[in-house]
Amino acid sequence: MSKKAQVWVSTVLYILIIVTVLVIVLGAALPIIKNISHKSSYIRSKEIMLQLDKIIQEVADQGAGSQRNFPLKLTAGTITIANSKVIYTQKTDQAIIYPRAAIEIGNVKIQSDADVNTYQTENYIILNNSRISVNFTRCGNESNYVSVNTANIINSITYEGNSISNFQFLLNDDGTTGTGNGYIKLLDDGSSLSFARVKAHINSSIEYDLIFTLQSNADFLQVNVER
Repeated sequence: MSKKAQVWVSTVLYILIIVTVLVIVLGAALPIIKNISHKSSYIRSKEIMLQLDKIIQEVADQGAGSQRNFPLKLTAGTITIANSKVIYTQKTDQAIIYPRAAIEIGNVKIQSDADVNTYQTENYIILNNSRISVNFTRCGNESNYVSVNTANIINSITYEGNSISNFQFLLNDDGTTGTGNGYIKLLDDGSSLSFARVKAHINSSIEYDLIFTLQSNADFLQVNVER
């Protein structure tokens, strides 16, 4: 091989090595760059919502007829206005804040994985998220105990279009703990929540509480017994 050819081959190898190393470095850095980008967007959005809250309070203090322009410039996410709330939603697969975290800064609430909604009527309580919906009986209160049968606490659970029912709760398989006097009430009311709970208080042969918790993005209902 001539000296000229050797130089050419050496140059090609050198370029290939440089390109390969560059690709490896960029490939390793992309998740970091993505995380920084999402975090920057989150910080900017938080600042915008805090500014918006400040302006809303100023307008409210100035009385009827007061107006103010506020340009919203967001690089990601969506804005919705419902039930007297301004809701900004940003979807990300990056760990910007802890899962199911809830942070309050004045009137601004920051929540992660907040897809739980509640609704109640005179006789029913509904908890739902993006996966399941749970229909509870609503009855009584702390000052007005009524007859409670644990077989009637949950009316139905709907998951992927399928509805299941017939649930009963007993302590230590003791049938006397399945009925008594008490109440069933919603503990966490609202929309876009990280979780919501329903409390069933039963005074039977044993006085106890059943706490039902639906977490965001969960396809199951958590039940805890408190005495």
